[in-house]
Amino acid sequence: MKDAYYFSHDSNARNDQRLMKLRMKYGPEGYGIYFMIIEILRDIENYTLHISDVESICFDIRSDTDKVLDIIKNYNLFVFEGDYFYSKSLSRRMEKLDRIKEIRRESGKKGAKASAKVRQVLKSEVTNAEQVKQSKVKQSKVENSKEKKSKQVEEPISLSFDLFWNLYDYKQSRPDCEAIWNAEKKNKRGLLLDNDIRQKIIDHLPAYVENTHKGDGFPPRVYPKTYLNNNGWEDEVIVTESVEIQEDWKLDGTGKFYVGYCEKCLVSDFYKAEDRSGESRCCGVRILANRPKKEVENGRSQNLVSQSKRYRGFMESKNNKRSGPAKIESFIGQAIEESESIQEESDGQ
Repeated sequence: MKDAYYFSHDSNARNDQRLMKLRMKYGPEGYGIYFMIIEILRDIENYTLHISDVESICFDIRSDTDKVLDIIKNYNLFVFEGDYFYSKSLSRRMEKLDRIKEIRRESGKKGAKASAKVRQVLKSEVTNAEQVKQSKVKQSKVENSKEKKSKQVEEPISLSFDLFWNLYDYKQSRPDCEAIWNAEKKNKRGLLLDNDIRQKIIDHLPAYVENTHKGDGFPPRVYPKTYLNNNGWEDEVIVTESVEIQEDWKLDGTGKFYVGYCEKCLVSDFYKAEDRSGESRCCGVRILANRPKKEVENGRSQNLVSQSKRYRGFMESKNNKRSGPAKIESFIGQAIEESESIQEESDGQ
């Protein structure tokens, strides 16, 4: 319940025309009554109250019933659906906060699954190691068994290279990676790995692997050799879901639907909040919060625009004096030669 008293509030809310009219009639008292009602709505699970709750509201805020009813009904500050009322602004703000909380819960679940996977791999590695150790102990009856055992257990099984290799799950340049991991050579930062560093890497990998992608995905997962060479375990892991929250989605006139654009044909449509992560109705592709701007196709188009500007400037220069036919013909010929030169370069690429 730590966040039960939180909701975002604009510093210039007093300048809203509806609140301005409220202040003109009731002064600061009316302004305070309005925000106390908003605070009460915030504490309700669905941010909605019944009109019969006005009596308890008046008792809570120590105000007159007629005054509270006037503020609720007559300044377009609240939306009524039958006998229930709510604040559209508060509901919209809390919807964003609830989405953030839901994404964090999902991220926590994913992190717990990744940690469980690490524990499972460690348990398997330790079990295999114990089996190998017992088998070797049974077979070895020579006098120098202590010396042989010390050579066999140079490094804890929980920090073995195979564990790193399997957890990273991007199998590239194994010999170089194994040499760096086993401290046979330093990485590019001049660091020689020890067990403390190896433990930091194992602790860092679950979140890093969960939030990166191999190949063409974004954000990309670097090659394991690059990770080890550049002290990748010291970098902060960015949770990819938080990017989606930052998108600037616009609401329609009713305030209940979001305007989205088809990534393929750029046609707009109205979508519910939960449908924005799905596919567009027209082409079945990703839905964008904003319509992308068209880019200039090639350098030739840019050059034609530049030539047009130069020609207009040439015609308007010299105190608007008229240019003779010879000058105009010379200018047009130069423009055609430049255009043909660009076309030849484009065809040769």
